[in-house]
Amino acid sequence: MKKILNIKINYYFDALLFFFLATFPMYSSKFRIEQMSRYLCYVILIFSLDLLWGYSGTLSLGHSVLFGMGGYIYALSYSLKDGEVPAFMKNAGVEEIPDFLNALSDLRTGIFLAIFMPAVFAFLIGLFLFSSKVGGMFFAVITCALITLASLFLNNQSAYTGGANGITGVGRFVFGGQKLSIPQNYYFILLIVLLVYFFCRWLTRSKFGKVIIATSENDQRVKFLGYKTSLFKAFLYAISGMLAGLAGVLFVPVSGIIAPTDITGTLSTILVIALAVGGKGCLTGGALGIILIEWAQSALSESFSNLWQLILGLLVIFIVFFVPEGFMGKVLGWQEKIVMKRKETNNG
Repeated sequence: MKKILNIKINYYFDALLFFFLATFPMYSSKFRIEQMSRYLCYVILIFSLDLLWGYSGTLSLGHSVLFGMGGYIYALSYSLKDGEVPAFMKNAGVEEIPDFLNALSDLRTGIFLAIFMPAVFAFLIGLFLFSSKVGGMFFAVITCALITLASLFLNNQSAYTGGANGITGVGRFVFGGQKLSIPQNYYFILLIVLLVYFFCRWLTRSKFGKVIIATSENDQRVKFLGYKTSLFKAFLYAISGMLAGLAGVLFVPVSGIIAPTDITGTLSTILVIALAVGGKGCLTGGALGIILIEWAQSALSESFSNLWQLILGLLVIFIVFFVPEGFMGKVLGWQEKIVMKRKETNNG
């Protein structure tokens, strides 16, 4: 009984959340199932940001760029899979597939690159910044600037990115020669979310994860122990980028499109707000936060079309002001106090 009481309460919330997600299609319309499928992609994305911000204390305001990179590479690969020049390229005057895009004609290669390239990009950026001892708000501002650079690139290279319209007509995943139905696609994404969740749990409990957590508490002391913290942080950023790219790959078949509007600062801001509301550094808080905020955004926009942004903003301000540690942070704090009181009682 004592062992059960000592289990962190966020694990019970995790179990309840996954039970809710597993049963959601049983009582929901196809529209809501597809809507929740998009939210599940955001759950993977917020797991990736929580690893970076919640466990290492490094805030990235440009995480949507890594998400968009994965999404765009997959969308390009899907458009090129038949070996023909897509319509948006033809409209821009491109008559044959360029050599540098030939590899994307194979969809499996495209999926691999869509996950691998954001990881490489994040590692190189992270290694340069962390080796230069750039951190804190400076790191956040630089990553935020990446959004502007990415938007300029996508619009300037419209022949290969679709410009402001993006890349459209991306279908759902195909297995066994058949396109997945909406519920099947939902459960496929949910399975990936579950695997990512266990991977993140394993990572944060590993020696690598413990070093990362230690750097957030006292970076200089960890360096004194002989660890090259800049390399550890760069690898963590790479892992975070890999997961963000994976989220982008899963998101595009659900929405059917990827456009510059999907990598704006709005998405990055929503991710940060969701972690602030749900609580960072425990995975659970981020997942709850992003689902609640996205669902509230949808529900409020349907009921209060002119005022929903104001209402949502006021709710977020209220939560952040009165629960600064986030919902799960508050709950875990309560549990810790109860456990401490029980220990004091037993010792007394």
